[in-house]
Amino acid sequence: MRERAAQVFAEAPAVATLLPDVEPLYAAIGRLQLENALLNAESMSVAQQRALVAQANPASSVQTRCQALGLSRSSFYYPPCGEIAYNLES
Repeated sequence: MRERAAQVFAEAPAVATLLPDVEPLYAAIGRLQLENALLNAESMSVAQQRALVAQANPASSVQTRCQALGLSRSSFYYPPCGEIAYNLES
């Protein structure tokens, strides 16, 4: 038994090989937290949604943030056009 004890402990795997790679897990957690915050904001106005996209973590793309909100990217980048004078005439 003592002869095999050295062999058993010598073959123990390193701790680093037993732990999973945590970077993808942290990235997924961050992405899910962002999506959760954005989903809670769906009842906001478009202006409030634009502000939320602008304030969100810059590590995620604008496309991802807008997609999570259901907001088109063009409405994020461009302000809405006002009414033309012809429509305002009564």
